[in-house]
Amino acid sequence: NSFWTISQSTRSDLVRHGISDNQITVLPMGFDSINFSKSLRKFSTPSALFVGRIAESKGIKDAIQAIYLTNKNNKEKWFLNVIGNGDKRYIKELKKMAANLKITKYVKFLGFLSDKKKNEYMARSWVLLVPSSREGWGMVVAEANYAGTIAIGYDSPGLREVLKKYSKQNYIVKSPEDISTILANMQRPVKLKESIERGWNKLYSYIRQNFLK
Repeated sequence: NSFWTISQSTRSDLVRHGISDNQITVLPMGFDSINFSKSLRKFSTPSALFVGRIAESKGIKDAIQAIYLTNKNNKEKWFLNVIGNGDKRYIKELKKMAANLKITKYVKFLGFLSDKKKNEYMARSWVLLVPSSREGWGMVVAEANYAGTIAIGYDSPGLREVLKKYSKQNYIVKSPEDISTILANMQRPVKLKESIERGWNKLYSYIRQNFLK
């Protein structure tokens, strides 16, 4: 039998469960080209972004906690824009958490947005937060880097390898306190020194040669 997966982390899990390594193929992943204006400027105020399903495993509570810790100890206040849908009761719980921490005006739940609007937030935000406990493959990291925005993510399976792959300027951390430390020291948006756009032709060539024969 052959097994196809999308990350080295999942490959390692399969091997631990008794699957022979030579039976497993890791497929190269990609995403649809992101359309946004190259002239878009970063937000004038420090702005973090969370994109994804609003669920506990995605670590949204840690993102909110990081904003609280940052704003508690710094004169320069950070904003967190949350894009995505989820269980209404859980979203209500998150809003109550922000209210209890007295950071409601700094945490905005934007719900589901069109791709165009989401891409604009990707490009204009200072940083993407991905405090997830596990990912199959962290596509939002690649999207953010493509849009010129660095990512801060957890050292978790399926995520750490994406953070390492697309930009050396991404951060791999372990806690809201780690995230807060980085944000507090970020005086201006980070300018990415490289772009993942150069990898498109190479990736397509690999897929064509190996899977589209």
